[in-house]
Amino acid sequence: MRKSHQVRMLYHGEIRDGLPRISLTLWTLLLLCLLPRISLAAIVRDFGKCMEGSVEADPQDCGSYYQCLDSVILHQQCPEGAYFEVSYEVCVIDDQGICKPAASKCSELELAEDPTDCAGYLQCTGGDFVQQKCDVGGYYNLTSKNCLVDGHVSCAPLQARCADEQLQENPEDCAGYLQCVNGVLVKEKCQKGSYFDVSYNMCAVDADGICVSAEKCTEGELKFDPNDCAGYLKCINGELEEQKCASGSYFNSSLKICIIDVNGNCVAPPEKCTEGDLDVDPNNCAGYLKCIEGELVAEQCPSGSYFDAKIELCLIDSEGICLPTVRKCNEGEMVADPEDCAGYQQCVGQELVQLKCDPGSYFNATASGCLIDEDEVCVPQKQSCTEGELMQDADNCGGYLACVNGLFLAHSCDSGEYFHPGLLECFNDDLKICHSNCRCSAKGRCIEGRRTADPQDCAGYVACIEGQLVEQFCDRGSYFETNLRGCVIDEQHICVTEQEE
Repeated sequence: MRKSHQVRMLYHGEIRDGLPRISLTLWTLLLLCLLPRISLAAIVRDFGKCMEGSVEADPQDCGSYYQCLDSVILHQQCPEGAYFEVSYEVCVIDDQGICKPAASKCSELELAEDPTDCAGYLQCTGGDFVQQKCDVGGYYNLTSKNCLVDGHVSCAPLQARCADEQLQENPEDCAGYLQCVNGVLVKEKCQKGSYFDVSYNMCAVDADGICVSAEKCTEGELKFDPNDCAGYLKCINGELEEQKCASGSYFNSSLKICIIDVNGNCVAPPEKCTEGDLDVDPNNCAGYLKCIEGELVAEQCPSGSYFDAKIELCLIDSEGICLPTVRKCNEGEMVADPEDCAGYQQCVGQELVQLKCDPGSYFNATASGCLIDEDEVCVPQKQSCTEGELMQDADNCGGYLACVNGLFLAHSCDSGEYFHPGLLECFNDDLKICHSNCRCSAKGRCIEGRRTADPQDCAGYVACIEGQLVEQFCDRGSYFETNLRGCVIDEQHICVTEQEE
């Protein structure tokens, strides 16, 4: 039987069997001698002590590093296509291929920079990185991890670049051409009624109809603009041109007119961004905005990093450039108050402050401001009443108040009638108790200049003049359009009077 050998060591003049009983500090020094590959920083990591903000390279991975945050050592990863530069203690773009990704370690569909081609990238397929190409005129962005339009032509090969101001035919548009701007061909349009003459390399008047659009519109025709609810398309000289409604209005596709946007139906959409574009997040220095499906979406940098707008990359925040901040609002920004149609919130000193519109006004979301409440879209709650209950309208002898859904609403008797307060009914006004042309003597009861349809006459209306509702009539051959609140020519014979029949 073989005897086991015990380690015998000399310690303070004594020979002891087994491991010597020495202090933890001496054990640490012994480990440093026996395990030269383990750095002092690794020993410090094991003890859980580190200098706040300090960083150190990962000896096992050139694309990652260790960082001390809140007295804890965290393992951080450099952005795709970057490596940790030990001298400067930052992640830098690996354009020299210093830190090549291991093909065997990639995840399916993982993307990485192609060090040999800035207009391409590497995609993990079956555990191996395979070269892929961006579309013509594009380059691979390391942070957004997709192909972007190379607006600065930083990646295009010299032979693929055009000479500035160079013009050439646009095969997709005979009324346009391609112009070289900063080494890239950009689409341009000739003036209306012109085409691009290839022989002379310039736009010329299309007197012979060489370039005629296949689809022609009817002169003056109006169409809904799918890209702008506050505008429309109008046919001018056979072509649809963009037009804008007045401020605070939107285009009604059914009536084909611009209508005041009292309900905020048309809120101006944010400008579309280019897919994959990156921008600074004004509310978060440790993140950025990325364009996804035409909208800017907030993204977060790795812990302990900040977004550098110049190179559009997340960098290690070793100098404390980005400190934790509370989300702020944009100065002057106005948003509707969901609890009060006559109120709003405005950003003052980067904080939302509750404000109120003037009496008789309401907050319009589209106009981002207070507007006069001509259509009474924002009426304060009144005392509840019994459904169907009638009562005298003290401000209108030719009408009454009826309870609808718990509120008293003003109604009018028929033309030539007045409301009897005792019997609560409308009767013929043979005795002229209520002036025939004046249905309202109330001061301030109606809104000056407001027009409403006359239920007894499609060719007439009731207008508020000096605080009174007075019957008015449209010109012969016209009728009162309720949406426009004005008289329009009756081309469709919508309103035919007895005299015309």
